[in-house]
Parts: sequence; structure tokens; C-alpha cells
Amino acid sequence: MSASVFESLKKALVEPETAFEWKVFHRLWQMLVESATPVSLDTLAQALHTSRERVQAVLERYPDAEYDQFGNLLGWGLTLHPTVHQVGLEGHSLYAWCAPDTLYDPLVLNIPAQIVSRCPLTGAKIEILLTPDRLESLAPEAAVVSIVGDGGMFTRLKEAGCIRQGGCNNQFFFASGEVAAPWVSEHPDFIVLPVEEAFEGLREIALQQMALVARA
Repeated sequence: MSASVFESLKKALVEPETAFEWKVFHRLWQMLVESATPVSLDTLAQALHTSRERVQAVLERYPDAEYDQFGNLLGWGLTLHPTVHQVGLEGHSLYAWCAPDTLYDPLVLNIPAQIVSRCPLTGAKIEILLTPDRLESLAPEAAVVSIVGDGGMFTRLKEAGCIRQGGCNNQFFFASGEVAAPWVSEHPDFIVLPVEEAFEGLREIALQQMALVARA
């Protein structure tokens, strides 16, 4: 089942038409990690060797992007604004919109990460150490992660301008599959996977997306 889920996610997240969009977000994530400060559109455009207008056009297609009071970017997917999903990267504490992002973003950045989150049902702390190559540790070992059951859902949410509200806000770490079972029965658009299985599936997508972006 998970294989078909990741194949559909791959189709949604590794589209040639969106290569420059992902290039914008990958560079934004790198800059957030490097400075741990908001990123201006001008600075991001300069780093991408393109115009501010072109970057702004991308961001307008993703209204969930976060800004400070001066119009600087706080994040998209990976953010400076605190959430329940904390991600330690290069000595800085950043945050992810959802549990799968904590696994995916460090893979795209090609750096190790220390992740701390909480099960929304029990409050149990979930702790993960990972490198771009492997999941180093997971506590509790029985922890699972919820993820969209169909990559087409990402495309639909993007078109509706509500990726975070409709997708990210329903993707969590749970203390165990047993704990997650009642939640899953009430959220048929999502599935629950062992964390390591999700990591491996997302790693394959990240590698393909990085290759796509390198050609953009």
C-alpha cells in the first residue's frame, strides 16, 4: 500500500513544470538554516539569480507562505515560526508544518537533523535523529506518522490554496499504531506508516526532486 502512496506522491512532487517552484523553496530552506532569520524576497531572488517578480509569482501560488511584518519570508513548510514539530538543523531550531516535513526537509537540505514532536492524542514526546542516508534513532520505537494517502490530494490542495490547512495540519507523529487507530478511522484521506518506512519513501522522492531542481 505504501509503495502506491509514494508513487502518487512522486507524481505530485516531482513534476518538471514545478521545478523552479521547488528551487525557490529549497533555496529558502537553505537560507533559513544558514541564518535563522527571515529572508527578504530581494535576497532570495539574488541567491537564485533571478528577478524578485519571478520569485513573487511563485509565492503567490502558495498563499500559505509565512511572512513577518516587513514582508520578509518566515517560511513555507520549514519555518522560523514555532510549531509542535521542532527540527534542529546546523545548530539552529527551526520548525515544520507537519510530521512528514521533518523527515523530508533535512533530506532535501542534505544535512542531519534532530527532531522533537509530540503525539497529538497522548502528548508523548517523539524524538528522532536522522542523516540524509538513514534514520539513526527513534523514540518511542513504535511511533508512526500520518501522511496523505494519495499524492493527488497535494495537487488539489495547492489549487485550492490550502496545503497547510487541508494537508499539513493532519499529518502527525503518534506514539504507536494502536494509539493512532481511532484517528485514522476518522480521517480516511490519510494513512499511518512506521516512521522508518515513511523516511525511506520520502528519501526516494527527495532525491528525485533534488535532481529535478538541479536542472531548473
